[in-house]
Order: sequence, then C-alpha cells, then structure tokens
Amino acid sequence: MQRHAAYSKQMMLLALIGTVTTGLSTPTLAQSDVAPVSDIKLEVTAEFNSNVARSDAARAAARGLSRSDQRITPSLSVDLARNLGQTRLWLNGSAGYDFYRRNSQLNRERIGLEGGVKQPVGPCRVELTAGISRRQSDLGDIAFVNNSPAFAVKNAETLQEYQGDITCGRDYGLRPIAHLGYVIARNSNIIRDRAEYNELEYQGGLSYSTPNFGDLTAYAGRRDIDLLNQPALAGRKVSYHITTIGARYRRDIGSRLDAQVSIGRSAIGGGGVLVPNTSGLTWDAEITAQFGERLQVTASTGRQFVNSLSSDAAYLRTQPNLIQLTYAVNDRMRLQANYLYEKKSYRYATPQVGTFIDRETRQLVGGGFTYDFGRRWQVGLSGGYERRNANGTFFDYDGAFARATLSLSL
Repeated sequence: MQRHAAYSKQMMLLALIGTVTTGLSTPTLAQSDVAPVSDIKLEVTAEFNSNVARSDAARAAARGLSRSDQRITPSLSVDLARNLGQTRLWLNGSAGYDFYRRNSQLNRERIGLEGGVKQPVGPCRVELTAGISRRQSDLGDIAFVNNSPAFAVKNAETLQEYQGDITCGRDYGLRPIAHLGYVIARNSNIIRDRAEYNELEYQGGLSYSTPNFGDLTAYAGRRDIDLLNQPALAGRKVSYHITTIGARYRRDIGSRLDAQVSIGRSAIGGGGVLVPNTSGLTWDAEITAQFGERLQVTASTGRQFVNSLSSDAAYLRTQPNLIQLTYAVNDRMRLQANYLYEKKSYRYATPQVGTFIDRETRQLVGGGFTYDFGRRWQVGLSGGYERRNANGTFFDYDGAFARATLSLSL
C-alpha cells in the first residue's frame, strides 16, 4: 500500500516539477472523510520543450524525432466525494490528450484516475479502490531495438491497480490492519512486452493512534512479481518476491507541521539465479512545514525497490529527494520553486546485449506561479530545467521547458 503510493508520487514528479499548487493549507484527513467534495476543472496546457526526444541530436534523428517541440493538452480533472449514509464514495484524477506540433507520433491520451468506496462493516472499516493510468513512455528510457529505432518510440504504458484495506477497532488505541493489492502493467508496443508484469501485494500490521502521540503502525508484507515475457532460463520463468518488515509514523503538529515517515528492511528472494537474493533498508519520509501565513516548505526522501514499464530490468532501486517551496503573495497569487535529485540503479534478470541503462542520476529544477481570476478562472506559468547522467553518454541528456495552463472550475 505505502510502496505503491510512494512510487506513484515519484513517477509524477517529472510531470509536476515546475507546476504550482493551489493552496497552502495542509490536508486534514478527518475533514476529507466527512465533507462532500465537488471540484471539476477544464484545463488547457501549452508547453514548449527543448528536448522532447530526451536524447542528443544524433539519437533523436535516428528515431525520426525533432528535439524541440510544442505540445497542447486539453484535459478534464475531477475531485469528487459523496456520503451515502455511512458509505463514502470518491473519484479523483484527470484525463486528457497530448497534441504535438512536430512529433505527431507522440500524440497520446494522458489518463490518471482513481476511485473507491469506504464502508463500515461491524467494528471495521473497509476501503476498496481501483485506478488506471495510461501515458506515452518517457523517451529517455527507450533504447534502440535492432535496426528499427523509430519503431521503439510509440508506446503507451497502462497500469491498473486494485486494492482493498481493512482497519478494525476504534479511532484511537490499538487497531489491526490488513491490505491486499493487485497490479496489471502492460505496454502497447510489442517490442516492449519484456517489461510487462503482474504483481500481488499483501500486508498486515498493528496500528496505535492517539491525538497527542500520532499514528504508529508496525507491518509486514510481501509482493509477488511475475515478469510475464522475460526470456526464461532452463524453462524457468522470471518471478520473485519482496518481503518487507517495518514501521510507519505520522503526526500532525497543529496546523503548522505534518510529518510522516516509513522505514523497513526489504529482502528480494525466490528468483533463483535470474534474480539473486539481496536485501537493504527502504524508507519514505515527508515533512511539510508552514512558516507564518504565507510560506510552506515540503521536503521528502525515499529509497525503494520498484518495477517499471519503461525498462527490461527485473527491478529498479530508486532514491528520490525533493524540496518544494510555496509562497502566497496574496489571496490570489502563489509562487513555487522545486528541486528534485533522483538516483536509480537497474537490476536485470538476464545478461544484456547492446546498449542499455545500468544506473542514472536525474536533476530537475523548476518554478512558477498561479493567479486566480475570481472563483472560477486560474492561470499558471512555470518553467524548468532537467539533466540526466546515465552510464556512459548514450543516455545522457538535458533540456528546458516552459508551460502555461488555463483552467476553468465548473
């Protein structure tokens, strides 16, 4: 449960860097479980990017791509929640379509939606969620394939997630918890099918919560990963599991500070010679602090074993570090600055031939502002710079972008 939430957040950072939040207040979970929510927006985003191809000029030309391009993305975003008696229904996310001026082969839907239901059952509370995301693959992660590099460009990644959570007991004190999740990850391009996987996750634990202490959870869980189309060795398919034992802690200190941290030890096993056993510490930590009425600072860091549809690797070890500052000039205008530093290392199940990514570091810096024109219209301007250093120079690139967004609340 926590691992998937953290990974989703990491993958969204590339899209979020340089955008601006719409407020400074820290969300309150208790309010979100009670009050109805109705937020529907129509948005149009125009972006200029100096390196859409995520490569040097030679590799972009081999792929039939123009490095610099402009993109228009109309979209609809929703954040809805309703109570039907004791049942809570909710839906949030967005759906849109990317239109490129030069690289029309990259035109693709951009979808990220999640919905769920919360229902008390006796002394327990059950939450069921389902989500889907679909987008064009990051071109920086797609290497040459044989003699048809252009064929490797078009690929839509689709991720389906289904989850169930149960918490028993009162709001405060000791509470047993359990989680079950299933992930279906697919690529549209046949030459990218080696990265496809299914994942089953199950977790159990014990939570202790009081108003003054916060919420502390001790948990143990396991993820079973099947890489469906990786080359087998001696008839054995590529599959393995990751077991994690750890603890999570969260506390809201008034309205000024929110802290949440998760730390555990994860062990990879069951993969035989294809995925050798290994283990290590994993963690996620995020602190949001508000200084006065205008400045909010968020810092986060993490280290996780994850899967990716953009790589043939059996798994990746990711270490993202983010700091974000938001300043409210007045009731209508907000400024934001971001910096992301991320390290990734790739672990393959079979020997790789040719050019492939082994490790990388990525830095992104961005900033911008939003301005509210009354209660319905909002405009945002942002920009940023990205640089990646991978093994050797083949996958190295840098680029800048500028983005303008106009949104209308319905």
